[in-house]
Amino acid sequence: PISTSGQQVFVPISAMITSKPKGEATKLKIIRKNQPPKGADAGGGGNDTKTLSNDKKERIEVCVEFQPIPPLAPRFHGVDAKPEYVLIAGLVFSRVSVPLLLENLNLYREDETETWIDTNLSDAYKRDANHELVVLINVLKHDVNIGVPVESRVVDTIDGTKVQSLYHLAMIAYKLGGGDAAAAADDGEQEVKKDGNETRQYVEIKFKEASHSAGGEEKKESLDLPDIVLDRFAIVEANEQICEAHAIPHIISPSLLGDYGVPIVVDNDDDEENVMVMEDEEEEG
Repeated sequence: PISTSGQQVFVPISAMITSKPKGEATKLKIIRKNQPPKGADAGGGGNDTKTLSNDKKERIEVCVEFQPIPPLAPRFHGVDAKPEYVLIAGLVFSRVSVPLLLENLNLYREDETETWIDTNLSDAYKRDANHELVVLINVLKHDVNIGVPVESRVVDTIDGTKVQSLYHLAMIAYKLGGGDAAAAADDGEQEVKKDGNETRQYVEIKFKEASHSAGGEEKKESLDLPDIVLDRFAIVEANEQICEAHAIPHIISPSLLGDYGVPIVVDNDDDEENVMVMEDEEEEG
């Protein structure tokens, strides 16, 4: 029960969690078998730990500050969900969010067509800071993407590389739109060599299989054949024409770009957010 207006009121256990102010510590009592920690004497503990032991059980009191677990699909428009995009040869990609899920659900509600939406995504959580689902949301028609169906699906790989987040896809799009492919297109070449490896002429995109499991993980492995194939050396010119025709300022959402007009790289390997900017190795001065 909790005390309110001088009365004891019984409420669900979830109310004890949601009513706790942010940043307030929570005291936990843990009872377990008496197993002294490795490398320490029995009965030892930190400043916030008190241990009472007997022959069978160990009772530990710990004060911890709980933090919310980041949701896999950002939930609130303008708060944690931003309408960011990445454009590759007319294919428009964005990250999966609850507002996007609801919008897509409304589009499919009037017919019986199976949608890519996994309704459990709104209750799924990130495995790590970089864990996101990237989805194809639209196709801006152009000769380079003839035959590509206009359907929303979650992206799995591009040229065999797992797409980890929208930031990651922005780096891939930047390289496709301004790197070796651009140089090859200007020279009329069909192959580019970099570090002794040959760059293939076609960009291969694969989608995840439809799934109804929480977390958006596919139930089956992707097929060997790609779902979309694009001419790598036509992407640069196509991007320019599509952006001009639709008055799009950049192939990458401005919020994903750094001060130098290249994608921001977010490194969270050490649980600290270190932001750095990819430098354009080909640009001098």
